[in-house]
Amino acid sequence: MSTGRAITALVVGFLLSNILTTIYYIVTASMNTVPFQREQQVFIGLFLTHFIFVGIMVYMYPRWSRSVDSAVAQGALFGALMAAMMFIPQAVLVRSIWTVDFNAIFAANIVAHTVIGAIVGIAIALIHSRGSSPATA
Repeated sequence: MSTGRAITALVVGFLLSNILTTIYYIVTASMNTVPFQREQQVFIGLFLTHFIFVGIMVYMYPRWSRSVDSAVAQGALFGALMAAMMFIPQAVLVRSIWTVDFNAIFAANIVAHTVIGAIVGIAIALIHSRGSSPATA
């Protein structure tokens, strides 16, 4: 991936990841509330997490992609797998250490992060394939 496309993929992926996650947590705010939640969130930590997540995806995608597959399909699979590897262990850890239950919202959060990862993966795949070969749906 060229430097320009890598930077574009990083910016687009970062924005998508942040915007979609913010929308999801606005919609599910009451279900995701815990008694020890910060009154004022530390946004730099949230932004850094998304930046690292997307940075890893942009770096790893060219090593993972196969030119014979659809860019959309392989991007979705790659993004979902990367999201699962990054966010599921973190969610299990939080629920194992603190008094946060394994419940329906836990399952919904896993599904949401996996879907968001798939969407970010599709965006990265389409940016990566632009110019080098036609992206197929």
